[in-house]
Amino acid sequence: MVHLGHHYLIDHVRQLAQSQGMPSKVVTFGTHPRQVVQTSFVPKLLSTPEEKLKLLHETGYRLIPVVLNFDLNMAALTARESHATDTERTVKRGPTGYRLRQ
Repeated sequence: MVHLGHHYLIDHVRQLAQSQGMPSKVVTFGTHPRQVVQTSFVPKLLSTPEEKLKLLHETGYRLIPVVLNFDLNMAALTARESHATDTERTVKRGPTGYRLRQ
């Protein structure tokens, strides 16, 4: 089951996209970002990338998943630069995480 907070965001994205005649996309990382910058870190993940995609499918919404490859080049960017670089190819507009709103 998708976390209720994430479910709310996904529903918001779906409604926004539908109102503009656009497809709904959800962005996630294939590798936990902290694993890239701190190689000794072993995250306690709630789900694997494959499980995330399955859970998104199970919401019943028609979503296009976008799995980004977090690497050292992306780690060198600010959150705002990263968002502009990676999502401009895949996402036109929509809600963003709190770090991008600061």
